[in-house]
Amino acid sequence: LVYAVVRYEKSKINGRMVNLAPALQFQCLPSSQSAPYRRRFMLRGTSVLVGQITPFGCLIWVRKSKRRAGSNKSHYTTLEVHLPRTLNIGLKIEPESNLKSLFGLGKDIQINDEVFDKMFKIRANDSNAVFQFLTPQRKVAIYNAQQAMVKTAALQITDTMVEAQIHGIDMNAEEIIFVMRQLVAVAHQVSSPSPQR
Repeated sequence: LVYAVVRYEKSKINGRMVNLAPALQFQCLPSSQSAPYRRRFMLRGTSVLVGQITPFGCLIWVRKSKRRAGSNKSHYTTLEVHLPRTLNIGLKIEPESNLKSLFGLGKDIQINDEVFDKMFKIRANDSNAVFQFLTPQRKVAIYNAQQAMVKTAALQITDTMVEAQIHGIDMNAEEIIFVMRQLVAVAHQVSSPSPQR
């Protein structure tokens, strides 16, 4: 019975991916252990969407979660927009977790911007590099994207990609396209040459 439920769930995910592919103009590919797009925690046996939104390579896949087994809410849909070149500053920007900040866990870099510091946790190899990197235009793009997606997805930015995690697997094409547009807008800002401050 458990095997049948898991198999049904995977076929449901694969069906959604096949239906989303034409709307996004992406390719639907089977997940495999040796695929270059294979990710840690990728739900085995499910398809992925691979595409290009010039100049960015994009990937959409389902991440398994250990919580609430048996419900589609136990998985996350992950949308990745890959930057054309690495930022090389060890960057990770993600929404601030109220629980972590309440207990002072997970120290982050403060950039002396009250709104941005309250909303995002920032980590990097060098705080000076972060100050140089986070121009007003980039902060606005990141802030606006997270605000636009706040009920849908959690934004994350690293040296190599802009990513969103969406709780569940029941997203329709319009929602996925909306989130991808937000990610691409941020990717354009963070990958463009930084003006001198």
